[in-house]
Amino acid sequence: MRKSKNEAFRQAYNAQLAVDAEGSQLILGAYVCQSSADNNELEPMRKAVSHNVGQKPQAVLADRGYINGPMIAQIQGQGSDVYVARSPEAHERSRYDLSSEKQGVEKPHQYKAAVLVAMEQ
Repeated sequence: MRKSKNEAFRQAYNAQLAVDAEGSQLILGAYVCQSSADNNELEPMRKAVSHNVGQKPQAVLADRGYINGPMIAQIQGQGSDVYVARSPEAHERSRYDLSSEKQGVEKPHQYKAAVLVAMEQ
């Protein structure tokens, strides 16, 4: 079951995909999970890429949904650079957003994990 912002719970899956960001866009790893959130999927995907390619990725780039301080610290401790968007700007209303005005803009989150605080600086 998965909950979306616009609907109630519905039966769905969460597809994860990793690609080479150096221009080829070659798919390096893919799997489907039943977790409704992405924040615990960064390490499993890194493992899938390592298995498929035969080496650890030099860098991991992910959107804000993957923020998980302990998991990011763990991946960094294994020798990969991790870049995860922290800004709520991606979730602000765009001028083409026709949803309710009452939803407003999300307040900036105050992160406590040391690795996420360091990313802010």
